[in-house]
Amino acid sequence: MTDKIQIFEVFLTPEELEICANTVKRPAWSFGQISQTSPVSTPFWMMTLTDDPFFSTHLKSKIEAAASRKFTVQRVYANGQTFGQDGTFHQDDHSSDNSYTFCLYINKQITAETADDIGGEFVFKIPNHDTTFDHTMISPLYNRGILFPASYFHKGLAFNRYCKGLRVSIAWKLHLQ
Repeated sequence: MTDKIQIFEVFLTPEELEICANTVKRPAWSFGQISQTSPVSTPFWMMTLTDDPFFSTHLKSKIEAAASRKFTVQRVYANGQTFGQDGTFHQDDHSSDNSYTFCLYINKQITAETADDIGGEFVFKIPNHDTTFDHTMISPLYNRGILFPASYFHKGLAFNRYCKGLRVSIAWKLHLQ
């Protein structure tokens, strides 16, 4: 199952990363987004980006080129999490094998050298051949993109208490054309 997860290192150009960084500085964040309805769901921050052509058209084209597939965008948004705002396991779309999610990480401080000290991992819960699951964790390295089937159970962890910043990821909900 993990063979369907694609990781793209150094995904954007420095200019594109600058646009992303400036966009998430806007005062357009809303609080209260949750991964799924559950007694343990913790709200986190979200900024809608679907109507921004840079994200919905330009960067979608980059995703398509990297994945060698054509998609339609269902929605695009930024997630923001501070310490204590871990997500809960959820599926973005369990009804279709043609749905995908692409996540992009834009925190400059997350490098191969700092990732183990800061946290903020992206976790997949992959079913085994029996009734158990394996957990696969991926570090949210700066400028890393991850494409995966939207039916995969996953969650984003917040940074640990040693990092005072906002863990920001940009997510595209995509459907194969």
